[in-house]
Amino acid sequence: MKKIYALAVMCLLSILLCSQGAAAKEEKDGFVIDGKVLVEYNGSKKSIQIPSGITKIGDNAFYKNNTITSVTIPDSVKEIGQEAFADCEKLKTVKFSKNIKEIPYRAFYGCYGLKNITFPSGIKTIGEGAFENCSSLSGITLPKSVTK
Repeated sequence: MKKIYALAVMCLLSILLCSQGAAAKEEKDGFVIDGKVLVEYNGSKKSIQIPSGITKIGDNAFYKNNTITSVTIPDSVKEIGQEAFADCEKLKTVKFSKNIKEIPYRAFYGCYGLKNITFPSGIKTIGEGAFENCSSLSGITLPKSVTK
């Protein structure tokens, strides 16, 4: 009887702990947010403004989103994850946060619609393949702060 009771208590605790982790994510206007990290976008808007207060755009957050055409990244964002906007084929314009220091590996890979990119003055690193296969890209403005 004690073993069954102990097993039931352990199962109940496991369920409670798992449900608390799931409750940390919230969805609003198509943005799935975990704390201050934008995990995913499921919305249908073409032109989006990432919510203020977000500090990181997670890996693959917009991966293969073929709805968005324009993204504005607020100054609260300090980090963009790998492949965050990869294969967003219709993405044409991106307005970067002035606090982003790095564009990571394949962040905008396969964004065929991108034509011009202007980076904020504090950007230091542009990762490998960050704009690979962006076949419409005809202009990039690099600030003096870029070292890699």
